[in-house]
Amino acid sequence: MNEARQQFWRELNERIREREDTPLRAMERADAENDNWRKQPTMASSLGVGFNVRLDGQMLVYLIPRDREKREEMFDFLRDFKSEIDAEFDGRLEWRPPDQSTKIIVRRKDVDIGSNRARWSEYQNWLIENGEQFFTVFRPYARRYGSH
Repeated sequence: MNEARQQFWRELNERIREREDTPLRAMERADAENDNWRKQPTMASSLGVGFNVRLDGQMLVYLIPRDREKREEMFDFLRDFKSEIDAEFDGRLEWRPPDQSTKIIVRRKDVDIGSNRARWSEYQNWLIENGEQFFTVFRPYARRYGSH
């Protein structure tokens, strides 16, 4: 387990706790065995958001269907609104069919957590801002999916 990565998650938790009116929550297990990813609350019974800081220098905010058996159905439902959703993110989303990944919609950023500590604040803000945007944009679709 990498101590720098654990510290990054602890600091992210503090930033989330200090933020008012955010759908995000501090991860209770910031010192968990896994120093690579953290899930966020489920925005509806069908969808959740997660954060991933990969060892290869990629940082992700992603959307994951909670019901494994309905991933393809959820992906197809959201894909019907792809142009509207992409416009909210300036087209910087990756759409991944569920047979390729459990993370069906991803936003990524190149980072250097290990040796560029001076930019941690920027990276943490990016995760928070994009996580909040995922909730804002996708929550209405998740609710609509749940009622169809």
